[in-house]
Amino acid sequence: MPDKDVELSDQAFALFTGSEQDRKDIIAIHRAYLDANTNNLNAAELRKIWSDHPSCVFFNGTGYNYYGIDDWLKLWEYYRPRVKIVEPWQSSDVRLIGDGRIAVVTSIRNARGQWTGEGQPPDWTLKRWRSRCTEVFSKDGWQWKCVHIHISTEPEGQRHEQQRDAWEAV
Repeated sequence: MPDKDVELSDQAFALFTGSEQDRKDIIAIHRAYLDANTNNLNAAELRKIWSDHPSCVFFNGTGYNYYGIDDWLKLWEYYRPRVKIVEPWQSSDVRLIGDGRIAVVTSIRNARGQWTGEGQPPDWTLKRWRSRCTEVFSKDGWQWKCVHIHISTEPEGQRHEQQRDAWEAV
């Protein structure tokens, strides 16, 4: 049965040489990360799927680097009482690259959140936030763990080289 919140690309596994079980496991972890985000930034669930190695580096849409899961969870602790996800996280164009030891998942993700904290709400509140995400997984024995993530806001509109005005200016 297809997962309505995780939409695989037509070429989802073209660059992955790991086993079918590896594919299933990695996509399940990707899904679990979306769920942990949607379900009130669930730290306990994140700890099950992310490596606890302190040398892991995670980048997120705030533009800052986070070193190790404990550092990342400080960010979640800040946002948990201040943000409510009103439309769950979804991903599309999901692609898997790698083999049976290391894997990279790329996707376009989106959700809608509402600011519940004090003060002026951020400009993203109640808007659909689209982002690009790269997740890197390493197999530790028999279990896959996320060792790096990079999230960036997806720009709106056409790419520069696709804009008619850009070609007329040359």
